[in-house]
Amino acid sequence: MDVRKEKITGWLESQLPGIEFTMAPASSDASFRRYFRISKDDESLIVMDAPPAKEEIGTFCRIARQLHAIGLNVPEILAEEDVQGFVLMTDLGTQQYLNLLNNSNVERLYGDALGALVTLQAGTFQQPDFLPPYSLKLLSDEMDLFRDWYLVHALQHEATAGEHA
Repeated sequence: MDVRKEKITGWLESQLPGIEFTMAPASSDASFRRYFRISKDDESLIVMDAPPAKEEIGTFCRIARQLHAIGLNVPEILAEEDVQGFVLMTDLGTQQYLNLLNNSNVERLYGDALGALVTLQAGTFQQPDFLPPYSLKLLSDEMDLFRDWYLVHALQHEATAGEHA
């Protein structure tokens, strides 16, 4: 029995009163968070489960709102429950850029992606004061995620001592 999933269902019922929905795993990332796709009528939403003992949703929600405010295509936060670690947000869908790229749309899709990067770098998005400054240690920690999550979880590969170096 997945106790957290039962709690999510109860929370969703309070957020979507009287609406029937189904919930299925959507994706995961290099963290303790889990994502579920909520299907209701002809629409889908995403609910994020971030166990409070392991994850903090406030920063995620603040950054998402700031990116949305400057016009970037990010999930819109619809509801959040800090104590339990649940976030309800819009669904960006299941298709990824790489799977969509072809000769007829490569310039448009890369143009959109580069435009988003320009928006981020042009000063419209200010570094939030609640984020730590980027440093060599932070870079190293982020690179460790590649080894600890991608190699181990996605490729089922344990890095050798030589690969660690």
